[in-house]
Amino acid sequence: ALTYGEGWRTPDPSFKYETPRWLARRISGWFGGLRAGRKQWDAVYAAHRHTLPRDASPFATWVQERYPSERPIVDLGTGNGRDAASFARLGRDVYALDYSAGVLGRAARRPAFRKLPVTFAATNLNDTREVLALGTKLARAEEASDLYGRFLLHALDEPGRDNLYRLASMSLRRGGNLFLEFRTTQDARRAHHFRNGNRHYLDPAEVVGRIEARGGTVLHLSSGTGLAPFEGEDPHVARVVATWNDRPRHP
Repeated sequence: ALTYGEGWRTPDPSFKYETPRWLARRISGWFGGLRAGRKQWDAVYAAHRHTLPRDASPFATWVQERYPSERPIVDLGTGNGRDAASFARLGRDVYALDYSAGVLGRAARRPAFRKLPVTFAATNLNDTREVLALGTKLARAEEASDLYGRFLLHALDEPGRDNLYRLASMSLRRGGNLFLEFRTTQDARRAHHFRNGNRHYLDPAEVVGRIEARGGTVLHLSSGTGLAPFEGEDPHVARVVATWNDRPRHP
């Protein structure tokens, strides 16, 4: 009856089984992280692997100029590693994490990374267990790290965004900053170079509220156009810098 409905003796072609939330969560715990959306990102990166830029993004340049540091940095949603490489060339140890195993493999094989201090690893921010394990690892590391996410937040569903704030809360208590650049609600109706139906256009004030609810302190908030132009697109984005250190300071 649970699987086919109360009228299971007389099959109902319109009946659809809906997995209860508690069961979905339990299965996820037994068999590992959620994989929804991975094929989409693998396909996107595979289709554009020859056209995606490989030089540092404007956001990476801005971070290094405004918040220079020699701390390790965790590049969340690294993609083809363009910003990971730029931070590594400045002498920083970089942990380049992404959901797409395909793009990570191609990036790791690039000759440009052979002599750079970059470690690639697949990570699913939708999987709370993976996030807790990563947060514990970073919290116990000898040196505090920065967390960096360019165009990451708006690509995550709500559970993934909440896990990102959880990760920051776990790993940044000793120092380090969270750097985020994401599309705002004002970008929803603007022209986009890449079509992506899974973007979530976010209200910067709401993002700030979520960070503060997790115990963070926002050090910087700005938004507008002209910050992340690409080809013919000039998206409306926000930049957020936050810390969980009780005595926030510049590096």
